[in-house]
Amino acid sequence: MRIWESRRLWWFAALAVVIAAPAMFASGAPSAPKSGGKLTVAVPAETTTFDVHTLRTSWTFEPNLYIYEPLVEFDEDGRFIPWLAERWRTAPDGLSVTVWLRKGVKFHDGTPF
Repeated sequence: MRIWESRRLWWFAALAVVIAAPAMFASGAPSAPKSGGKLTVAVPAETTTFDVHTLRTSWTFEPNLYIYEPLVEFDEDGRFIPWLAERWRTAPDGLSVTVWLRKGVKFHDGTPF
């Protein structure tokens, strides 16, 4: 009796694998990106503004990361890397920074940066 139950269990498991296998590979290649649409970002608090100069908390800043491009980004070691800024120079007194902006950048409506 136990042998019969064991075989039955193995047949059931094998059948389940055969049925589930196509689903694991059904996703295929990713579709081509489409212009337009809607982006939904979940954050634990309501965003009251999209003005990055007045944001008070990191979770209200999160949606802005998908809207605005920064002048610089950080690499995995925490060093600055150029983004919209091609390069920059800090004044000898440390009170100002001169930034050279990347050429050919456009706003969402096509106007030059």
